[in-house]
Amino acid sequence: MAIYLLNFISIPIYDLLIKNKKKLVLIVSLQLFLILALRADTLGVDLDNYKQFYEFYKTLSFGEIIRGFRPIGGSAHDFGVESGYVLLNWVIGKLGFSFHSFLVFYAAIVITSVSVFIYRYCDNAALGFATFISLGAFVYSFGILRQTLALAVFLFAIPALEKRRFWRYLVLVVIAGLFHQSLFIAIALYFIAKLKANKTLYAIFIGASLLLVVATPLFYNKLIFPIIVRLGRYYYLNDFEWDNMFAVMLVMAVFFMFFFKNREREDNSMQCGFLMALPLQALAFYIPVFSRLASAVFFNFICVLLPNTIFRLETRSQRLQANTVAYVGLLAFYLYTMIDSVLVPYVPFWAV
Repeated sequence: MAIYLLNFISIPIYDLLIKNKKKLVLIVSLQLFLILALRADTLGVDLDNYKQFYEFYKTLSFGEIIRGFRPIGGSAHDFGVESGYVLLNWVIGKLGFSFHSFLVFYAAIVITSVSVFIYRYCDNAALGFATFISLGAFVYSFGILRQTLALAVFLFAIPALEKRRFWRYLVLVVIAGLFHQSLFIAIALYFIAKLKANKTLYAIFIGASLLLVVATPLFYNKLIFPIIVRLGRYYYLNDFEWDNMFAVMLVMAVFFMFFFKNREREDNSMQCGFLMALPLQALAFYIPVFSRLASAVFFNFICVLLPNTIFRLETRSQRLQANTVAYVGLLAFYLYTMIDSVLVPYVPFWAV
């Protein structure tokens, strides 16, 4: 647990000592990269399966890779893994690299994407990184490889979204979907982002999400399940199970609703992306897999929205108080989620 705790605590210290945003981003991103890249091959959810995938895919010929390519759904090869992920495994495997080397390459892609995203859009980069670490995205990156890679590609599509360049945005989203097909839902964001993220829109999404919490069992099997089956998935309705992340997102939504100040076009797009996560997370009370979609895709916009909301408060005193509350709250939530986590203790690759 010590390395995770020190990693988080170091960030507000950097914020106090380093005033140059670019230097701060470089230092924190290098730190995150080293933690992610130097971990043992077994430290993370499903890594045994991913290693099995890697060892199998690198034995395939180029012709087999091409014949098995499928733009939607899993490839024609075993395991049903998306074709983009299969191709990346094949390329790195054919270059002679080990599975751990693949994880190092993966870590570089993910941390570079997140760091560029935070540097480009976040008014307070340190708090942006702290949010990324504490609310689950960094933890996801240890084991949810396909979806995290898909997210990394998707974050590079945000400039196209803010500039309203549909075809460029669509191409990048499709590429992201080749690593995990859940990212295809991001196509809808282009059109939802045309809406103005005002208090009325927040109220609509919050109200609809609360309604889903209550009413999902009444219509899921008839309306939503058939659509999911067409996508090749079978997510059955379960009994209600409380989800802490929904409460966090709901509190954040109310906070943004009253305090966020739009300054740039991307502010509106990111708010719309965050709002899309609310109904997905509401469905997770009954179908837990929707939590992965909400948390690992759209909820990452909070890495920008929370710091920017606080940064744009009117007085220095308000900003200082809000920053303190944010860091303490994020740390508390982070420690709570890391209890009994498979990532504790941290194991470096040389210790295995």
